[in-house]
Amino acid sequence: MGVARILSEQGDGGGANALLDQVIAEAPRYTEAYDLLAQNLTDDGNYPDAAGALEKAVAISPRNFNRLHHYGTALLRSGEATRAVEPLQRAVDIGRGNSFFGPEAMVDLLQARCESGQTQQLDRLQHDIAARQGELPGGPLTMAVCRALTALAQQRPQQAQIHLAEGAEWIAAPETDFGSALRFLSAAAKLPEGHGAERAPDWARSIALRFADGRHELGTLLEVAAPRPACADAVSAAYAELQDKSRAALEQANQGKLEAAAAMLRGEAMRTLNCRLGMYGCAMLLRIAENRQEAGQDFAGEMQSLRELLHWLPHDNERVRGFVKRRQALIRHED
Repeated sequence: MGVARILSEQGDGGGANALLDQVIAEAPRYTEAYDLLAQNLTDDGNYPDAAGALEKAVAISPRNFNRLHHYGTALLRSGEATRAVEPLQRAVDIGRGNSFFGPEAMVDLLQARCESGQTQQLDRLQHDIAARQGELPGGPLTMAVCRALTALAQQRPQQAQIHLAEGAEWIAAPETDFGSALRFLSAAAKLPEGHGAERAPDWARSIALRFADGRHELGTLLEVAAPRPACADAVSAAYAELQDKSRAALEQANQGKLEAAAAMLRGEAMRTLNCRLGMYGCAMLLRIAENRQEAGQDFAGEMQSLRELLHWLPHDNERVRGFVKRRQALIRHED
């Protein structure tokens, strides 16, 4: 089990899952093995199989709040909103009396009820979520989406449009994460014609420019945008634009135009808040700064650009932490 955890942390989900299958075969009631298997499957975007693994774990341990929540979320992401309601409701009921209970499970439950047409308790759920808005991942954007989903489920599309328009102002906010942006896109793609549907592709483009870092993210965005083809087209176009920018920067760097490549990446990253472009930009800026340091030249401009990028890049990312350490080493050398 320990080796499987290490492989998972290193990104070798396939190797970890092979070991976990062996563990489960030998100890079929070892719930932590199902949990890790489900997490790896979720990371790969395989929500149906993740839900299947968690279903077995929940049958063994039916009152574990986190496991119920993850099971319900996997079902929801698999397009099985009706089945997701029951485990999410149980997670909320069990979690309410515990200090570790946050509003995320209530948000997932609200979405599942809205998407499955089970509109009872929506107003209470929305009130409970609003009371804990400060703890919400995605902050104001997520709250706006909750209100929009409720309005759509209650056949009030005009009100849903208003809530989503308010939430759209937070797409570029630092507290907005991929999960909350996905939830926003899911609601926007469901707006009916004549009630804000024409704005949804622009929102889809902004979200994709920020979060479409790779094929997995692209696939997830396209899946969520599928109800409105114009949104899916906007996501695909934004991803292609990001790929073109990355290739252009690489070509410039290979031609020895490192400063131009770094400037382009820094500008595009600041415009879109795309983490991949931001990390590419940091890598090039650090290379330039370190070269100039060795040559005894000024590199204040590169340090300022690095500060701006590292201000919003996720510091829980191992690569970003490496950039921070290299920048700190340059600062110490200046002193």
